[in-house]
Amino acid sequence: MTDHDKGVVIHVADDRKSDSLNEYFDTLADDAKKGIECVTMDMSKAGVLSI
Repeated sequence: MTDHDKGVVIHVADDRKSDSLNEYFDTLADDAKKGIECVTMDMSKAGVLSI
């Protein structure tokens, strides 16, 4: 995952499963979750996910 505004990687998961994404979101404080404005996903085999 990347921070679009800062242009930095903020999280890398070992696989491309929804459980990995959910585990990451579970680590975020409620205020951080509320601050997410956009989620984009590259469906290529490289599997890049940006928020």
